Amino acid sequence: MKTIIYLFFSVFLFSSCDFIFKKDEKSEPVFPAKEKVVLGSDLDSNGCAISAGYRWSELRNDCIRVFEEGFRLNPINIEEGNPEENELEDNDVSGFVVFNSEKTKAEIFLPYQEKSILLNEKATTGIYGNENWELDTRKDWELKHRGVLKFTAAKAVDLKITGSDQIDDE
Repeated sequence: MKTIIYLFFSVFLFSSCDFIFKKDEKSEPVFPAKEKVVLGSDLDSNGCAISAGYRWSELRNDCIRVFEEGFRLNPINIEEGNPEENELEDNDVSGFVVFNSEKTKAEIFLPYQEKSILLNEKATTGIYGNENWELDTRKDWELKHRGVLKFTAAKAVDLKITGSDQIDDE
C-alpha cells in the first residue's frame, strides 16, 4: 500500500512541476498571406524569379520556365569527359526554343544571357532567323550564329541495362 502511495505522490509531483515550469505564453495567431509571395530576391527587371528557373519571354509576355515549355538545344562543342557535359542535366549550358502559337516566331534562350533572341520565320517553312542567328527545324534542329553551327537538338541518351529488375525465385 505504501508503494502505491509513493508512486501516486511521485507522479503528482512530476506532473505538477511540469505544469509549474512551463511558461504561459500567449502568442498571436498566424494567418497566411493574402497575396502571392515569391521567394528569393533575385528578380530580373521583369519580375521573374531567376533562381526558380523563370525567364522573361517576349513572345509569351510572361515569366516562363524555358526548360519546361521549350525545346532543348545542346551546344555542339562539348566533348565527352568535358566538365560541362555534367551541366547538361542542370540546364546550365543548354539553349531553349519557344514558339508563338502560330509558329511564325521563335524565341531563343541561350545560357549565360539574360535577354532572349527573337527570330522570324523565313520564306522557307521551318527556318527562322534574324541578321545574326538562324534556326533550322526541318531535320536536326540546328542553331547557327553567323553561319557557324552552335547548338543542335538534344539527342536521346541510350542507357545500357546491366541487369534484370525481376526477382529470382531460387
